[in-house]
Amino acid sequence: MFQFEKVVCLSLARRSDRWRRFCRELRTVDWPFGFVEKYLAIDGDLCPSPIWWQAGPGAWGVYRSHLNILEKCLNDEVESCLF
Repeated sequence: MFQFEKVVCLSLARRSDRWRRFCRELRTVDWPFGFVEKYLAIDGDLCPSPIWWQAGPGAWGVYRSHLNILEKCLNDEVESCLF
């Protein structure tokens, strides 16, 4: 089975209940990918999107968060990442 060098899960700081539920449910399944790093997602409600963005603030936060993770992986020379 393929193993990822890094495994990341986005989590909003204001929704710690979701992170706790994710961790609790993760313990009940046969998770084959190892340690999951929590990444504090950008909150689209706190980070205004550009005028051309039409998908809403939540989608903007997710988009920016994914870009940040990809940039960090590239800079750290991470060859494989699941998020």
